[in-house]
Amino acid sequence: MSEQQTITQTQTITGWHFAGATLRDDRPLPKTGEKLTHTGAVVPCNSGYHLSERAIDALGFAPGLMVARVRGGGVTVPHGAPVDKWACETRTCLSEYVDARAVIGELAETWARRALRDHAATALRAAGLTTEADKLASLPDNVSMAAAGAAAVAAWDAARAAGAAGDAARAAGAAGAAARAAGAAGAAAGAAAGAAGAAARAAENELQNKELETALMALLK
Repeated sequence: MSEQQTITQTQTITGWHFAGATLRDDRPLPKTGEKLTHTGAVVPCNSGYHLSERAIDALGFAPGLMVARVRGGGVTVPHGAPVDKWACETRTCLSEYVDARAVIGELAETWARRALRDHAATALRAAGLTTEADKLASLPDNVSMAAAGAAAVAAWDAARAAGAAGDAARAAGAAGAAARAAGAAGAAAGAAAGAAGAAARAAENELQNKELETALMALLK
């Protein structure tokens, strides 16, 4: 546990929580206005009620795709550096839990295509693989994930054959994984990381979070 994770505060935090058909202890999902209170130590990943301030972070810890807006309170303990979730003494539902599978599936396909057409194509072009980069950049919006995955694998093979190691090869391979695993939602972020380094990864992550929160807020109305 890092030094940051040992810090406890008493405060209120509003964010997101993903769940399965029930809570992890098999209790029914709470209704709007229902407050859960934990007795005992509050420890991230271990005890207390969890939430993330950003939807994209909450999705990374999701045991299922039922989502709600929630407010944590009482003793709160951060996790991660930067903080990606909080363990809280209390958690109150600000909305009903709704099924986000369709929304996240659609966004995952968008993210996978962007990983291919933008990030992987840019890296391949920088490595001198113009033909392969153009093929990825020209993929249409309605391309199937199977076809996108095949295009990414072809680009990966070309990069390896040409000896274009580093970001270009990693980008093509990661983008292929993103396309093949579109339903998993988070994979496309890895493609951005391989394509253009930390700055591009951060920008892609922020963009994905904005798109996800916008879609989820519309779903909760």
